[in-house]
Amino acid sequence: MTDLWLDTARFPGRASLDSVLRSHQPRAGGERIDVALDDRVRALWAELLGVARADLLLVTGHGEALGLIARALVTPDDTCALAEPVPASLVGAVLACGGRYVDLGRLADGRLDAQALARVANHHPGAVLFAQAPCVFGCDDLLLANADAAGADADEASAPRAPPPPFRAVIVDQTRQLRPNIDGSSPALPVDARIVALRDPDDGGAPLLHAICCAPGTGGSLAFLLGPSVPPLSLLQRAAALLEPPARNDRFGAVEAQLVAGAAALATDVNDHPGVIVHGRAGVEIAIECLAGDSAALASRLQASGWRPTALGGHAGRSLIVVDLLAWRPLSRGHRSDR
Repeated sequence: MTDLWLDTARFPGRASLDSVLRSHQPRAGGERIDVALDDRVRALWAELLGVARADLLLVTGHGEALGLIARALVTPDDTCALAEPVPASLVGAVLACGGRYVDLGRLADGRLDAQALARVANHHPGAVLFAQAPCVFGCDDLLLANADAAGADADEASAPRAPPPPFRAVIVDQTRQLRPNIDGSSPALPVDARIVALRDPDDGGAPLLHAICCAPGTGGSLAFLLGPSVPPLSLLQRAAALLEPPARNDRFGAVEAQLVAGAAALATDVNDHPGVIVHGRAGVEIAIECLAGDSAALASRLQASGWRPTALGGHAGRSLIVVDLLAWRPLSRGHRSDR
C-alpha cells in the first residue's frame, strides 16, 4: 500500500523522509517510565484491535487526533468532504490549515448517497473524505446508499462514465463505538486512518485515551511527521490496567447493559412528545429529531429525566438533539418535574 503520509508530489519537503525512516535505529539506554508505559499500552491496544503496534498512535483527546490528521493531510486550498453533523473541531482544523470543506448532505435515513460522493470526488480531485462509523444517526458512512449508481451522474444517467476518481485519503471516526471493530477493510472505500477511543468501564464508559490507527505499514511515517507525543502518566497507568488480558475480558458487560437500558428508557421518555423521531443507537449516543419550535421544551424534559441533551441545530423546520447514553443518571419518578 502506498504511504499516504509520504506524498512527495503534494508535500515536496517530505522527499527525504523515507530514507530517514529506514536508517533510523532505536536509541539504546534507559527509558523514562512514561515512554516505556506508552509502548506497553500501544502493544496491548494494538493486540486487542488486531493492528500492528507501529500503526497505532496514542493521543490524549478527540480534538487532538483530528487536528494532527488535518495538519498531516491538508494544505491551503485542499478540500475535505464531510457530512454534517461533524465535530466542530474537525471544521476548525481544516480551516486552520487553509483548506475548505464540502458538506455531502445525508438522505432521510442518515446515510451518505454514493452518487453525491461520486460527484464530489469528480469535482474536487485530491479531496480528503472524513467519514463517521457510526454517524450520529446510527448508520455507518461507509455503507453507502445507491452504491450501484455511483458511477453515473443523475443528469447523464444514460451516458457511459468512468468510475469516479478515488479520494486522496479516507479518514473514519469510530469514537462513538464502545469497542471499535478494526477489521482492515471497508464495505465501499479503502480506509487510510481510523480514530478510536479507549473507554473506561469503571468510569461509565467515558473516553480515557484516543488513538489514530493507520493503514498497515504507514504509522511510522505519520509518527515521525507529528513528533513524539506521550499522554500523561496517570492516563497511561489506567489504560494499561484496563488493557491487560485478565482485566479486559468482561469489563464492558455492565456498560453494554447500561446502553440497552438507557436506549429503552429514552424511547419511553419521549414517545408521547409530538413530532419526535428517535434514530437508531449510534454507539454510545442517540439522536432525536423534533419540531424546531419544540427543541427547548424537549431538552428541558430530558434534563428533568436525568439526561444531558446536546442541541446540534437542525434544518427544514427540524431540530436535532443528541443524548449520551452513558451520561444518563436516572432520577426517581417523584423528582421528575414533568410527571
